[in-house]
Amino acid sequence: MLAVFVRGVPRPQGRPRIVRFANGKAGLKDPEASRDWKNYVRMCVAERVAEPLSGPVALELWFYLPVPKSFSRKKRLAALSGEILPAKKPDLDNLVKAVLDAILGVAVLDDRQIVELRAGKLYGAVPGVEIVVKEPGESSSKSLERRNGCRATPTSLLSAAWL
Repeated sequence: MLAVFVRGVPRPQGRPRIVRFANGKAGLKDPEASRDWKNYVRMCVAERVAEPLSGPVALELWFYLPVPKSFSRKKRLAALSGEILPAKKPDLDNLVKAVLDAILGVAVLDDRQIVELRAGKLYGAVPGVEIVVKEPGESSSKSLERRNGCRATPTSLLSAAWL
C-alpha cells in the first residue's frame, strides 16, 4: 500500500488549448496551472515509489480544499468537521483526472490497472490531496473511518491550530 499526502491547493484538469507551433503545425497544450499541479504531484509521489505497481490496484483520492475566508468561525468549524461539504467548483471528476494523469507511469503503469476508485472533496485546514494506492479489497483505516461517518482525519485534527 502506498499513501501520500501532497500539500497545496488541488487543481482540476483544465481544457487543453489548440496552439500553433513555430513549424506551422497545430497541437494541444495543457493549461499551465494543470501542468504545474500534475508535475508537483508526480514529483511528490515519485519520492515515495521505487517502481510502478503492476497488477490490479484500488485508488483512493481525498481532496482537501481550503475553507473560504468568508465563512464565520462557526461555519469554519462545521466545514472542518465535515458537516459542510464543498459542493462547488472545482468538479471532482476534473480533480481526479489531474491526479490520475500525474501518477501514471510513476505509481501505476497504466490506468487500465485501476479496478476500484474512491474519491471525495472535503474542507481541510491544510489543503492538498491524499493518494492511497492499494490492492483491491484491502481496507485502510482511512476508508473505515469514512464509512463509519467519522471525518477525524489527520488534516482536520490540525484544524484547531489553524483557527
